[in-house]
Amino acid sequence: MDAAYLDGVLERLDSVDVVLGAAADGGYTLIASKRVEPALFAVQMSTERVLDETRARAAAAGLTVACLPARHDLDEIDDFAAALAGGQLDHAPRTRAVVQRLAALTTP
Repeated sequence: MDAAYLDGVLERLDSVDVVLGAAADGGYTLIASKRVEPALFAVQMSTERVLDETRARAAAAGLTVACLPARHDLDEIDDFAAALAGGQLDHAPRTRAVVQRLAALTTP
């Protein structure tokens, strides 16, 4: 995540209670909230419904939500290749180097 992305999160928090950075796999890459709300995390992680369930829990708690466009996260090995190919790690050279090494280890 670059500084502009995080600045956008903080700007959105001026008008909503929760900001979720959507992940392409149905989860989220970031959650920012004006207050602690444990119910937001009472979902089964690593499923394609995490984002939807989190949004529903926020609504049930009376919280307003903004959702950012989907990005790839790094949950699975295929995510590494997508992040590298999409330039998602270009601004993070150390992370990029680690992901490149991990991807090389898993490529037949």
